[in-house]
Amino acid sequence: MANQLHIHEQNAVSHRLQIDSIKAERDAALNDKETIRRELETVKSRLDSVQKAWQNTRGELDQRENKFSSHENHLKQLENDALYAKSCFDGFKQQVCQLLSDGYVKVEPKEDEIKEKIQLLMQSSKDRGVVSESFISNIYSISSLRS
Repeated sequence: MANQLHIHEQNAVSHRLQIDSIKAERDAALNDKETIRRELETVKSRLDSVQKAWQNTRGELDQRENKFSSHENHLKQLENDALYAKSCFDGFKQQVCQLLSDGYVKVEPKEDEIKEKIQLLMQSSKDRGVVSESFISNIYSISSLRS
C-alpha cells in the first residue's frame, strides 16, 4: 500500500505539474489573445485613419478634376469667342475696304491701307473745306462789287 500511495502521490504531483503547465499555457494564450486584440484595435484605428485620408484625398482630386474640366470648357469658350470676334473683325475690315474703294483705287483689308485711305479722305475733306471757303469768299466779294 505504501507503494500505491507513493504512486498516487507521484501521479498527483505529476497531474499538478501538468495542471500548472496547462494553466501557464492558458495564461500565456490569454495574454497573447489580449495582445492580439489590442494590436487588432490599433490596426483597425489606422485603417480608419487611412480610409478617411484616402476619402479626403479622393474628394480633393474630384474637386480638382471638376475645376480643371470647368477651366477647360471656359478656355474652349474663350477660344471660340476669340475666333468669332476675329471673324467679325475681318468681315468689318472687308466692308470698310469696300466702302473706301472706288473705281480707281482698291483698298485691301489691311489695317495700314485702311488707315492711309482714311487719312487721304480726311485730308481731301479738309482741302474741300478750304476750297469751299475760298469760293464762298469769292462769291461775297463778287456780290459786294455788284451792289
